[in-house]
Amino acid sequence: MATVALPAVPAAAEDVQALQWHLSALDIAAVHKITTGQGVVVAVLDSGVQADHPDLAGQVLDGTDLTPENRTHGRNDEQNHGTGVAGLIAARGGAGHALGVAPGVKILPVQVNIGLPPNNVPEGIRWAVDHGAKVINISSGVPDVTPEQTGAVAYALAHDVVVVAAVGNTTEGDSGVLSPAAIPGVLAVAGTDRSGAGWSGSVQGPSVIIAAPAADVETLASHFASGRPGGYIKVSGTSAAAPIVAGAAALVRARSSTSSRR
Repeated sequence: MATVALPAVPAAAEDVQALQWHLSALDIAAVHKITTGQGVVVAVLDSGVQADHPDLAGQVLDGTDLTPENRTHGRNDEQNHGTGVAGLIAARGGAGHALGVAPGVKILPVQVNIGLPPNNVPEGIRWAVDHGAKVINISSGVPDVTPEQTGAVAYALAHDVVVVAAVGNTTEGDSGVLSPAAIPGVLAVAGTDRSGAGWSGSVQGPSVIIAAPAADVETLASHFASGRPGGYIKVSGTSAAAPIVAGAAALVRARSSTSSRR
């Protein structure tokens, strides 16, 4: 996920929400009158999530760290990737805070290797399923589909868990849809720009299921990037598009659950 840091002094939250153009483009305010995703757990398989970011206060569960360090329950983010992903899904909104697509959900952080071997995303998928996730977001991928990945996705689908994954970025050298986005049954997410047209940096291909905003999307920065507990950052990439779709999937799951209880 390509990132461009904002100025050192963070904007006021009202200004941050004004910069979150994807919210108005998707008319999220209207959706929140119906549901905010309450009761749904969304797993973020990524570099960890800065759980003490003010805009994620109370939103992040204890997860797991599957990296060799295995020390943070996934509640830390030294690579400044998973925090932004989680913010697009679940930033709590209100005065002084950015807003996620589904601020009523809880984030289950599953820290996996990002850009480094071994690929432990399949293990992360299974762990997330076994620990209550109903939606899984994966804003990373590898060029080749493996039996381990296919098996993990099948395990999630068999347990009625939605798997959302980014297809990849041509701006980062990807030429085809990455895995697990390339696996049948996964919601493979490409990117759009502000006009709603396809984002020029997004991989395209027959595996693509849906597209979402991917250009200059405002989200949260971990303190390792911003140097303070509550910073913001502008990102471009299908890594941003995927969590927007994951948040939307959580809204649908919450609404479906509410309707089924009536």
